[in-house]
Amino acid sequence: TGCSPPPWPRTPGIVGRMEKRLPYGTFRHTAIAEPGTHNDLAEPHSPKDRLGGCGRIRPFLLAIGLVGAATVYTWSHQNNIAVDNSLNSASDVPITSSVPASVPETATAAKYAAPTNPTTVQAKGKGKANTMAAGLPSDSRHNHAKAALEKLASRMESKAAENNADTTKAANSVKVADTVAATQTDAETEAETETDSAPHIVFIMADDLGFNDLGEDSTDLSEATIFMTTLREGGLNITRYYTQSSCTPARAAFLSGRYPGLSGMGYDSRGSFQPESPYGLSLEYELLPSYMKSLGYSTEIVGKWNVGHYMQEYLPTERGFDQALTFQTDQMHYHNYTTYPREDEGTWVDLLLGYAGQNYQTADAVDRVYSTELFSTRGMMAIQDTADAGDDADPLFLYLAYQAVHVPHEQPSQNLYNEEVDGWRLSQTSYSYRKNFAKTLIALDNAVKLVVEKLISTELMANTFLVVASDNGGCPSDGSNNYPLRGGKFDAFEGGVRVPSFVYSPLLPAKQRGTESNALFHVTDWLPTLYAMGGGDTSDLSEDIDGVNQYDHLMGSETVARNSILLSMNAWTEDNAGVLRTNDFKNSTGAMIVGDYKFIQNQVWAKRYSPETSSAEKCSCGISTGTSGSHYLYNVFDDPYETTNLYDDESYAEVAAKLENLLREHYKTAAETGSSWKMTSCSTSHAVWAESGYVTPFATSDDDVSSDDSCS
Repeated sequence: TGCSPPPWPRTPGIVGRMEKRLPYGTFRHTAIAEPGTHNDLAEPHSPKDRLGGCGRIRPFLLAIGLVGAATVYTWSHQNNIAVDNSLNSASDVPITSSVPASVPETATAAKYAAPTNPTTVQAKGKGKANTMAAGLPSDSRHNHAKAALEKLASRMESKAAENNADTTKAANSVKVADTVAATQTDAETEAETETDSAPHIVFIMADDLGFNDLGEDSTDLSEATIFMTTLREGGLNITRYYTQSSCTPARAAFLSGRYPGLSGMGYDSRGSFQPESPYGLSLEYELLPSYMKSLGYSTEIVGKWNVGHYMQEYLPTERGFDQALTFQTDQMHYHNYTTYPREDEGTWVDLLLGYAGQNYQTADAVDRVYSTELFSTRGMMAIQDTADAGDDADPLFLYLAYQAVHVPHEQPSQNLYNEEVDGWRLSQTSYSYRKNFAKTLIALDNAVKLVVEKLISTELMANTFLVVASDNGGCPSDGSNNYPLRGGKFDAFEGGVRVPSFVYSPLLPAKQRGTESNALFHVTDWLPTLYAMGGGDTSDLSEDIDGVNQYDHLMGSETVARNSILLSMNAWTEDNAGVLRTNDFKNSTGAMIVGDYKFIQNQVWAKRYSPETSSAEKCSCGISTGTSGSHYLYNVFDDPYETTNLYDDESYAEVAAKLENLLREHYKTAAETGSSWKMTSCSTSHAVWAESGYVTPFATSDDDVSSDDSCS
């Protein structure tokens, strides 16, 4: 049985059709593959025994990690990383490999440095005045990691003293102490430069990063994200951040500011959005990049698009982005960018270049490097271009949508994961499937570090908001994990929809840095929040968006911006003929939060999966077990692990009825709006892709798509 089947009943015929096809949307864990290979036949790794005492030594190992994090603050500078910034026109192609070809033998864990003090840099760029950020107190841009590193350095020194035989650890402890002292001196003595220009915004979206995969929240991989952990500790941690339970709806919600169930994107099952799907996020909706452009921003997307590509009008540069380097589907191979798993009829590269006002380009000239490295390099180029433009630069909105940490977990490039340098960060887990995932995660952490270092070296960090968030919960069998939350990807339980997110910026008021917010925050909120962050008046936005402006809250206001969230609403079922039917309310699935309470309708039960168990490796997200769904009511504020179902408790009958009635109202809107979903169009798409070898738009109108062109 699966650990987290889709939160709606699937008809037997449809389950059979999906299971028969299997080339896409298959999340079965496979052994790690060599760069550039498919490894389709690799079998899952056998679980190993858990390392004894890992829970007890976790703080010690985390200290070791962050000791290294302070020793050398700019690995890229020491290795003379140079990014080519010649991508200025559609005729140019990105230089894809700007990191060293190899890691020096002398490199150690010390390469993981906290960002240097951003208080001394001069912000560049122009734009509308950000009055909320102007006039911050003089201490508002101190090194955010200073306090955390000081504490961990002290802890490391004492631990190293207990292990005198390990001279490397002892030496590193001295280095980190010296580095922290120097950082403190710099923070206290160097002058700051205020800025009233519109801030740059870098939004990093990780793919399938679970609640148990980041920082001290992780039971077994706390060292894997030592850099992002340092950022989060120095920023604002959004502890009650909610999203959709799978990739396409989450990205549709982020870009549109609308609940997917109410905007045509609510029918989402495992494999419902395929490479050959002839639909996407409706063109009637103005998207986030378009709104940011109206404020004078330069807009760029790098990474995963995943909200429609069957016609050119649905591509990113037709929806508000100035430039794009994207893969359009759910997953691809990390090294050669082909669709994953391979289609039966052929293998196509899923990577396109886009420039506003021009036709898309296939990425023939892009070097095939590990995708996390490619996307980081392209993101750093956008940052460098902004810095090079000086006072003439528009503020930058960069949407960096990494493929990581989605399957397949192929061996990362040496530039982002080196066994000698990074292997110790795997020491807390003994399970092979989790280790393979962790390598992908460590590569992501190192990549984020390079992006932040680029912001610092170009002197843009002082006027930048950096946001990090996951698109949805992780799938345990793929290596990601949500423990101690229940369920995972495709579930309305907390493990599927409550994920890591934080904001890091020198522009945050001092009282906000190093703090947590437990206010409700939903992925739809980013559209109005980022618009306000860029100086926009949210009254100019469409009146029917569902997101709420949380900018004032991020900047310290105690006003509660939202009290409820529609987590999901699926009012449809696909019949055996591939036709989508609208259900009545009682047969629809959905979930919502109001205040402290969460109501879930027709959800198949899911467990809580610790990563140190073989059952986590064997679960299969999104595969129906044939079990009918049930109703649940939880107080998720007091019971975030969803241990006590209050639905049948008479004393909570009024609460349950209230939430159910509110969900019913959303159902009415969803049923009236309808679903954009259409059956896959294989023969049409495959014929077009065979000509170029790329996943591209394959229709010029809906008339080009056959209704009987299923991939089944």
